[in-house]
Amino acid sequence: MGALFTWLILDTPQDTEQLIECFVPKGEKAKQIFLPDGSEVWVNAESILIYPNTFKGDTRTLFLNGEANFKVSRDKKRPFIVKTATLDIEALGTTFNVESYSNSTQTIATLEEGKIKVSTKDSIPHETILSPNEQFIYDSNTHSRQINIVDARSLSNWKDGQLYFKNASFEKLIKTIERKYNVTILYDQEKYKNNKLTVKFDHDETIDEILPILEGILQNMKYKKNNDIIFIN
Repeated sequence: MGALFTWLILDTPQDTEQLIECFVPKGEKAKQIFLPDGSEVWVNAESILIYPNTFKGDTRTLFLNGEANFKVSRDKKRPFIVKTATLDIEALGTTFNVESYSNSTQTIATLEEGKIKVSTKDSIPHETILSPNEQFIYDSNTHSRQINIVDARSLSNWKDGQLYFKNASFEKLIKTIERKYNVTILYDQEKYKNNKLTVKFDHDETIDEILPILEGILQNMKYKKNNDIIFIN
């Protein structure tokens, strides 16, 4: 089944914009869409992007739960704003990635080209301007903010089905694999909480090819697979 598109018709006056919901289920390939202003967006698995059928007013505002990569058409008069549960990300014309899954405490904004302004939604909001190859990480539990220097282009290769992890936690790796392959992975979180991994998987590698690679990287890791449920000791 392909990505799902649903029109949401608001019970408002006729001149009010309609909202489009783009939902990409777990296990599906990333979906490319084009917004009313010509901006290009790739929406990752287990993600929902909500946007209007036409941009009215002074801003171009979207709502994201999950991960999406944006290549924004320039319009200096109307800022482009991506709203998540914890951050607002504003751009005039740029390429950037936003990751904001509801089952994670972290919201991550990574800039590839141009500049973006990242604003937290704390009781005392904080604004940060990012330059290319900077990554902003916000943790909603601790309200902490962190900026890392990364290879932004490599991190957005999920658009082509590639998985790239650099010094990533085991938890993040597992959640990403679950989304891509639509599987459930059960493991001892305490045992693997300190593991950091740098690894790349190509777009055509299957779950049955990835698991032995992880088993070879991590000492004492063993797994069993029962249909779409995977047990890691």
